Amino acid sequence: MFTPSSSELDCDDLIAAFTSPDLCSEEPLYFRSGQRQLFGWLHQPAQPSCSPELGVVICAPFGFEAMCMHRSARALAAAIAQTGIPALRFDYAGSGDSEDLPAASDQIETWTADIHAAVEVLRRRVDVQGIGLLGVRLGALLASLAASERPGIAALIAVAPISSGRQYLRELELAGWSRCSRQPPLLRSALPTAAASGGLEADGFLLSAASVARLAGLDLLRIGAGAADVLILDRADLPLGQRWSEHLARGGARVRYVQRADYAEMMKAPQFSVVPRDMIELICGWLCAHRRSAAAARRQPVLQGEPTTQRLQLAGGDDGAAIHEGAAIDDGAAISERPLWMGEDPMLFGIVSEPPAGEARRRGVVLLNSGGDHHIGPRRMHVSLARRWARRGYVVLRMDLAGLGDSGACPSGAAQGIFPAQAVDDIALGVQVLRERYRLGEVTLCGLCSGAYHALRAAVLGVPVERLLMVNPLQYLPAQAHRPEEQELALLLSSARGYGRAAVTLRSWQKLLCGRVNIRRAISVCARRVWLSSGGVLHEIARRLQLPLANDLGRQLRALAARDIRMVFVFSKGDGGLALLRLQAGSALKRIEPWMRLHIVEDADHDFTLTQSRAQLERILSEELYAPRTARRLPIATASAAVPAVQVPGSVP
Repeated sequence: MFTPSSSELDCDDLIAAFTSPDLCSEEPLYFRSGQRQLFGWLHQPAQPSCSPELGVVICAPFGFEAMCMHRSARALAAAIAQTGIPALRFDYAGSGDSEDLPAASDQIETWTADIHAAVEVLRRRVDVQGIGLLGVRLGALLASLAASERPGIAALIAVAPISSGRQYLRELELAGWSRCSRQPPLLRSALPTAAASGGLEADGFLLSAASVARLAGLDLLRIGAGAADVLILDRADLPLGQRWSEHLARGGARVRYVQRADYAEMMKAPQFSVVPRDMIELICGWLCAHRRSAAAARRQPVLQGEPTTQRLQLAGGDDGAAIHEGAAIDDGAAISERPLWMGEDPMLFGIVSEPPAGEARRRGVVLLNSGGDHHIGPRRMHVSLARRWARRGYVVLRMDLAGLGDSGACPSGAAQGIFPAQAVDDIALGVQVLRERYRLGEVTLCGLCSGAYHALRAAVLGVPVERLLMVNPLQYLPAQAHRPEEQELALLLSSARGYGRAAVTLRSWQKLLCGRVNIRRAISVCARRVWLSSGGVLHEIARRLQLPLANDLGRQLRALAARDIRMVFVFSKGDGGLALLRLQAGSALKRIEPWMRLHIVEDADHDFTLTQSRAQLERILSEELYAPRTARRLPIATASAAVPAVQVPGSVP
């Protein structure tokens, strides 16, 4: 068991304020729910009582919202444990690090059963007397369903509860439309998995047709609470739970209703999400005030098996396209997964997917954080890739850098965002652990956006790897990563290109004459683009004259090629990182062609949000990973979202 220090739970000081090495600990574990295994974290007081009066199961929201509040969920569980109340947070089947689900599954029914399984695990592991359920958004609706199905739930906490399943589905449709304007809200005809049969895709996460039908008929006013004591923390900007609170009060429940303004900050994109300290303190205070009532909760019979804390066994074959994956895993070999702690200060966390027993090829991959996403990757893509690659014989580590996900923070405790200064050291440790523990002869680094940047910097600084898979990097040099104004270079190039295209259209001139164009910004963007281009020309002249340059990307890429490191770049069409690569690397790109592969994927945004584009990206990365690492001249490949990007010659090594 790992007991974090006050600065190790997260780089954010707000999280550290809730933790103390003498008051709480956290432990990763696997446990069974029906036929599938789930992954979770058990947070306990460092000196738990023999029979705690109350324990709390945290029920996550759906999809991208769960990724946004991952840091806050960890802080919340730690804070609850610090008060002396054990807490369990977990991933539903088909989400996070848990086992996958068939595409046609009723997720609502399955996830409600998962909550019951989590309750029984918490009862058994800590011998808790009473149970409280804490749900956020869809998790609040699921918690209410679970509480209504079993007596004895001592307390229910609902954060921004969904009052109507039908209204929630409409909200998901509109959110998908606003974020992915190229696609219609309901992607029934475009997607090969759940959405094709009447399901729904929201921010890259799929709800099956059965789940959509089930949600459409759910209403909190008809479900009730299932607990005598209820705390409702509603959104101040969109209060939907007030009628439900009044309904519960009329039914005899003791209800406290509070509107909170910090919900929106908690649900920002993972790299911008803010831990709601005041909300967490309110929840902890309410739980402490109601702890005695949990002692009267009647013990329930054990319904599920014992949890296993070592590994997740994934059987061979696949019983349908996984709900959050772009395509079904295409091999029938059995693999396993286990949590892995690395280092001491800070303590780094990751999950290793291990190939079938008897695998003779010694190859490994390290998947790095993308932005503020934790180790499951953007839209859970790292889980899909790790299991796909493990079935092809690779040992795959999806790790959290210090200050991100479930790893500890840097020793200084200072917040460093998605570009921590010690990232290269963290990656070097992950590579070393893989090589020594699994005796690997070849290791690949893979990452999207900031993860691609960290992979490149690690290789440049000498971390021993043989291959780099880099997706949509937006910067390449250290100065760009640590100065906010430099981080906008790729976006600037993309904006300048957009202004250039707009200048030749009649509609743009009409907007200009009507005063609907920000002329000052357009001039500023284009002028800086010219300045960057002139700087690139001067760098190229200096290279040809063999003059030493500080932070010369072209020379760094040539050095990687000299070490026989295969480099793969994948860009969404129009992403600014490609223009920046060509500008800063110059003629070096031509010289390293035998060691470099470049893909351009159409109909994809920066994060590959849509399932279809993400499936295309997974195919590209897999083909490049499987390709023999031999230097040869390779053409630039252009891929659409519907057609495989490349046909790599040769068989899987």
